[in-house]
Amino acid sequence: MIWQGFHVDEKDRMVFDGARIHVAGGGKGGFNHRFAQTTHHPSDLEGNYMPADHPPFNYLPNGSDSKNDVLAESKRLSKIPRIIIANNTLEYWTRSASLIHTDISGSQDVPVHPSVRIYMTNGAPHGGAGSRRRTVTEHERNPLGVSPLQRALLVALDEWVTKGIEPPANRYPRMDRGELITASEHKTRFPVNEEERNKAKDPRISITARYRDKKDYVNRVKAAVEELVKDRFLLRQDAEAYIESAQSLKWPPKPIIEYPFWDMENCNGKSIWGVSESSPSVLAVASGFDFRLISTRLLKTSSGLHFSN
Repeated sequence: MIWQGFHVDEKDRMVFDGARIHVAGGGKGGFNHRFAQTTHHPSDLEGNYMPADHPPFNYLPNGSDSKNDVLAESKRLSKIPRIIIANNTLEYWTRSASLIHTDISGSQDVPVHPSVRIYMTNGAPHGGAGSRRRTVTEHERNPLGVSPLQRALLVALDEWVTKGIEPPANRYPRMDRGELITASEHKTRFPVNEEERNKAKDPRISITARYRDKKDYVNRVKAAVEELVKDRFLLRQDAEAYIESAQSLKWPPKPIIEYPFWDMENCNGKSIWGVSESSPSVLAVASGFDFRLISTRLLKTSSGLHFSN
């Protein structure tokens, strides 16, 4: 809508002052072409008759003459809304998310318009999983959810539009800092097992080796949570839920299939298999993607990368 100026009405008024774009990658909604479907997008094995991830991708500052600019029509109309864009890891693998902040060849970083913020949640899938259970995937589903971050960003957008309070600075992987890498580079940096980790001298260690004991773990969670609250990426009520969840974690950590994904204990030290809906899973060490089982890939009925793993 913003790309084609549909956020401005016939009387030259903005229909909305702010937009929060969530897990769209480099995609566009289908609004203004024949047979358009607003949320239909192609995957590697299906839906390729519905183009979505196409130029323009960037949100460039004023003065840029590049044609690869989502804001070109907004600039012509002098109507640029405040925009917050959030993507998870999965969108970088399957929805061209990196192209919104690199040039169209993906070879260098590009500047971002001051009315736009871009954030990436590291390790998160497209959507949260209600279970680790494997269905059509090779590995367990990733339980990492981003609802607390999204609530904080919604508040940040409201304050940006209504009070002029700037949201947190952009946080996304950049090429000039060595954070945005190719798939082949990622593969060499991501050992499959401990034997490969030791052989590659990978610095990443297991959960139990990372923390001296449960007290150390809880203290680090508290410190990380307070930093996120300070930077306005987490609301206070969600911060307390994270801390409570960390305190309830049974030590050493034991993953379970269903929510809350880790064996927890109540105040009496007894194991429980569920916590309140507001309590997040504080440990999530999977990637934001997962390959489908070979049998389903051969059927060509689903994408090779499962959207929620």
